[in-house]
Amino acid sequence: MNELNRVFGIRLGDLRRLNGMTQRELTEKIGVSPGVISKMERGVKLSRIDTLMDICWALSVPPS
Repeated sequence: MNELNRVFGIRLGDLRRLNGMTQRELTEKIGVSPGVISKMERGVKLSRIDTLMDICWALSVPPS
């Protein structure tokens, strides 16, 4: 796991919880399989840019 993946995963989990969403609710909202968000939050992987943009939309945060 690299540092970028780890930091991104922590931030993603924080933002998801701030929005009152479970991992399952987020995956359903953006149309990915349940394991995707789990792997991202654990820092195992980053996803495609279009999935990242969907996550930003779902969590109402800018992509920057």
